Amino acid sequence: DEHFNNKPVTVYMKRQDLLDYILARVTRNCPNFFEKYIRFESEVTNVVFNEAKQVFDIEVKDTKADTMTSYQFHKFVWACGDNGKPKIPMNVKSLLVNGGFKGKIIHSSETSTLEDDVRGKRVVLVGAGYSAEDLALQAVKCGASRVFILSRNPDGSLGTMCSHWPGKKVRVYWGYSISGVLDGGNSIGCKALEGKWPYGYQEIPDKASLPI
Repeated sequence: DEHFNNKPVTVYMKRQDLLDYILARVTRNCPNFFEKYIRFESEVTNVVFNEAKQVFDIEVKDTKADTMTSYQFHKFVWACGDNGKPKIPMNVKSLLVNGGFKGKIIHSSETSTLEDDVRGKRVVLVGAGYSAEDLALQAVKCGASRVFILSRNPDGSLGTMCSHWPGKKVRVYWGYSISGVLDGGNSIGCKALEGKWPYGYQEIPDKASLPI
């Protein structure tokens, strides 16, 4: 409790409590940590290893001032994860758009208006990792009527292997992927998949499709 101004917090921490903890922890021994070590509103536009000097030449754009600055570092670490830029598989997006899907299509990194997007609605999450678990719980808190999670992997994923979702509003389907749009753009059809050696998945033709 000392990390939270000696006040108790719930087991499933609220976002604000978690943010307060991170900020307090980081600035505890270095109050100006963010000013000293982090540059916000910046975009790395180019990285080249300088063989002659054995350093990395890095160009950084200040997106607010629209200016460029060059730096040299001995080490360079790419730490943006897989979501540095939103990426939705084109085959999935094409199925939804060409099928006339009437709902909103968003990436997991584009959730600033999540409450407005999901309140009172049925939500489909494609992918069953930790992001899906987090977003499913958020969607329930924000008032979604039902949440469906689709995973191509028939064996499941650690992120969403949960048997007790809040309000029984979340349903996870292992071994399914989007196959098209139904009901005049209001529903989504899903096809059953099985693993295909050495990697990838293939449709199970004799297994009934799943409407959501």
